[in-house]
Amino acid sequence: MKSLQKIYLSLFCLVIIVVLSVVFLIYPFFNQVRNSSQELVLEKSRLNALSFEKENFKNIEAVYKNYQGDLDKIDKLFVDSSFPVDFISFLEKNASSSNVNLVKSSSLNKKSDEDPWPNMTFNLSLSGSFPNILKFIERIESAPYLIEITDFSTNKAGGQELKTSTNENFASVILKVYIK
Repeated sequence: MKSLQKIYLSLFCLVIIVVLSVVFLIYPFFNQVRNSSQELVLEKSRLNALSFEKENFKNIEAVYKNYQGDLDKIDKLFVDSSFPVDFISFLEKNASSSNVNLVKSSSLNKKSDEDPWPNMTFNLSLSGSFPNILKFIERIESAPYLIEITDFSTNKAGGQELKTSTNENFASVILKVYIK
């Protein structure tokens, strides 16, 4: 072989080696660098989103602390359906302080489509003087619970006026009490 052919052959081999090294070594390296930089950008955007969520969480936590007292008051408006003893005690206490006999009280849990919250219905039978029954109803209406009087009916003892000195009246009250 001539020296010129050796140079061309050497040059050709060198070009092949350079091309193969670019294809198999340098290109994958740059490809990996590109993929890593894309992952880095993605992770930075996730980090920014998380820091934004962290700030929002801190703001929400601060607002929650500001309104905690009001939220507790709202929570107390609803009667505990699994243990309504406080509400029943409230009824009995107000009945005795109004000089009204609370003859019976029953309850039924229900949730209807027209009501925004579940509720309990209490059927109360009351006996006493009419002004005392009205005083009891007034106290119930101003109760610290979310209550709706759905039905109220009253009558005299025996369904007619008695000529005795007792002024006994009977009343039937249906209460809708919202529960939690």
